[in-house]
Amino acid sequence: MLHIKIIAVGKLRERYLREGCVEYLRRLNSYAQVEVVEIKEETHGTPSARTDAEAKRITAALPARCHLIVLDERGKQFTSPKFARYLEQVAAGGQSAVCFVIGGADGVAPHFREQAQLLLSFSQLTFPHQLFRVLLLEQIYRVFTIQRGEPYHRAGLDI
Repeated sequence: MLHIKIIAVGKLRERYLREGCVEYLRRLNSYAQVEVVEIKEETHGTPSARTDAEAKRITAALPARCHLIVLDERGKQFTSPKFARYLEQVAAGGQSAVCFVIGGADGVAPHFREQAQLLLSFSQLTFPHQLFRVLLLEQIYRVFTIQRGEPYHRAGLDI
């Protein structure tokens, strides 16, 4: 079973966001072991100093061996079926752990971004990082339903 770890900077403040995360984590239970780790958001210093401090905390939370995916607006964009295939290939390549990193309001430090096996963008639009956690969990759930041929994903076949 694939182990997925989501490392997110900041706590979810809004109840509806927390409830959305709980719902998708519940749904994901039968597909993979999914863990969400919240990293303290840095509030002092320049944006660069804040992202550097957050990068240290993120690095400390990473398991020794994982396929690192950093969410970044400059990253690669996939359709949901192509993202499902990408994660399937990661698992088929012998990788049992995938780590997703969601940066804080200032993003992720450039030196940390460079460590990623994949920079992933969901859109050219900007999303609040707290809302993005729910979006990521939903897409991970969608990936598993696509991989199993379940009816959750009803869009046209664009693989």
